[in-house]
Amino acid sequence: MGNKHRLQMQRRKEDIRQPKPSNRAPNYEYDKPEHEDTTRHKINQYICWTCGGAITTIDRDYGVTPAMLACRATLGCKGNMHSQRYMVDQTLIPEYEWFRPHKLPRDPGMRQHIQMGGLDIRRIES
Repeated sequence: MGNKHRLQMQRRKEDIRQPKPSNRAPNYEYDKPEHEDTTRHKINQYICWTCGGAITTIDRDYGVTPAMLACRATLGCKGNMHSQRYMVDQTLIPEYEWFRPHKLPRDPGMRQHIQMGGLDIRRIES
């Protein structure tokens, strides 16, 4: 293999490197395609397979929500809640909301989730 071929291979490798993620949460409002905004402001429910409890959520921002999360319905329950995939009555009143945080969280797992387009969850204050 000649030096010219090696140089071309190095250039190709540099072209496919991913940019380093920034320290701020991404803003998808300007980059999202129109057809991908289908779940924004939709109601969803998560049901725990251990205690049977349920929570109702609303998606406030465009982004990805998990299919499973730790139980929030019953205090002390160690079960997992599973999404109903938006196949619920859309007139239900939500208790929690999915939102895009302004700052990235310190937790490495949650930070990665947000950087990849995920949303964070919080209880709705009444």
